[in-house]
Amino acid sequence: MQLTYRVVVRQRDPKFRCTNTSAAVNNKRHKITCEVYDVDGISCNNILWKRGDTGEDYMPGSYFNINIACTEVTDSKIKTTLEILQVTAEYFKTPFMISVIYNDTLSHTKEFQLIIPEARDPKFRCTNTSAAVNNKRHKITCEVYDIEGISCNNILWKRGDTGEDYMPGSYFNINIACTEVTISKIKTTLEILQVTAEYFKTPFSVIYNDTLSHTKEFQLIIPEARLVRSEYIVNVASRSTWVNPGDNNLAYCNIPGQGALDIIQNLKVKWFHNGQALTSLCEFLSSDLTKRYSCKVLGIQQNNISLELTVLNVQKADAGNLTCEVYEKIKVGDQWVRDEVVAIKSVPIHVREPCRVMQGRIVDMDDNMGPQFVADATEFRGNSQINVMCTAEVEGLPYSKMQRTFRVEVIKRDPKFRCTNTSAIVNNTQHNITCEVYDVEGISCNKILWKRGDTGEDYEPGSYNNIIVTCREVTDSKIETTLEILQVTAEYFRTSLSVIYNDPLFQTKEYLLIIPEASKISWSF
Repeated sequence: MQLTYRVVVRQRDPKFRCTNTSAAVNNKRHKITCEVYDVDGISCNNILWKRGDTGEDYMPGSYFNINIACTEVTDSKIKTTLEILQVTAEYFKTPFMISVIYNDTLSHTKEFQLIIPEARDPKFRCTNTSAAVNNKRHKITCEVYDIEGISCNNILWKRGDTGEDYMPGSYFNINIACTEVTISKIKTTLEILQVTAEYFKTPFSVIYNDTLSHTKEFQLIIPEARLVRSEYIVNVASRSTWVNPGDNNLAYCNIPGQGALDIIQNLKVKWFHNGQALTSLCEFLSSDLTKRYSCKVLGIQQNNISLELTVLNVQKADAGNLTCEVYEKIKVGDQWVRDEVVAIKSVPIHVREPCRVMQGRIVDMDDNMGPQFVADATEFRGNSQINVMCTAEVEGLPYSKMQRTFRVEVIKRDPKFRCTNTSAIVNNTQHNITCEVYDVEGISCNKILWKRGDTGEDYEPGSYNNIIVTCREVTDSKIETTLEILQVTAEYFRTSLSVIYNDPLFQTKEYLLIIPEASKISWSF
């Protein structure tokens, strides 16, 4: 007897269920776990992991930086895990495939592809209160969060002015601390042990540095506490904010109303150049500084002291700021307890680009040889146009000599003046006359002069008996200059004052003005 049975083979595709959380660089033991199920007779022998970028196959076992594990849960379900021992950036560009392979021609390879998701950008939340000079243990605290697997190993503080990096630890005047609050949040603190003025000009950055998510930076700066109102007045000015290379630059820190002894006993006055401390009063902090700077005390008027700082032989690297910092010595009885900021004021230094003059000569309109050509404005005086012949040659290169003649048109423009001069009365204090001199390209404070009509005295920017003259270059074609009379007396109403633009290219241009006297009020009873 013989029976024949028809067997219908139904092929069922396996199903996959995987867990794969986001990761960050330097995560340890990151795992991708998959269940493969709904296939009768499935076993770990049928499981294969494949790396997409290199094509490497991983059966259950140990490999370089990767472990593969597999467990048969039931006859129709297995559980397999790919464990990366140390996560590096390459893994975020690498797909992994888990495959179910049957050694049966009836079945086909079933594949499930996945990739490690990249961690999100961090978020920052910082607390940073205002501080004052000589504050102790000022703290800036930041939370960095919303990144799974974040750790203090990824945190860095950076100082903006010097570029120094600070990882958690102790440094000169600075401590860095870091705590891992949760798996996705850290808390880090920068502590300044002793706050000095330099820190208010210094940005600090807290950086989450991860090659996966790129460097994420959050920048902050210490806000300066409001200054307490002081009885002291500080004026800072410079002879000229634009300086030619090789010239000297003069700046003044003026403290009116105080004698020399008052300043020595009650104040600390310091000059800084681009953040570098130079002096205490006019005494240099090192002898090397005297090669590049000079300082002297001007006491033309008994209670109107100025500290004049000179930057010698200015070069391009000197561009920046000169800063005068004035502190009041706070005492209890005769005992010093602290310094309080009176003023921190700066004046800029702008260094002009040097003129590049080719070797050449001046010839007149008939091409006759003229005088030697030099970069001096006086060569153009009295001429409306000049031909300048320039030659250039590359040494050692035959036929490289070239010659060109340029016609220079000399156009003279007279400066314009616009002044404000309000009326004044006897015993007015700090009466100002302000003038704009403009519409002349290349104008500078070096060419400005005030003249007093009754005595013929000249005043360049600086401090004089009862008078202060300041000047600032607003644009390349405009300056603003002020003559300040500290105490108005009757003589000034009979005195003419002139602001003069004195330039060898031009004739001296003068603008005359006088202080108008306020009309008197008549009283009747």
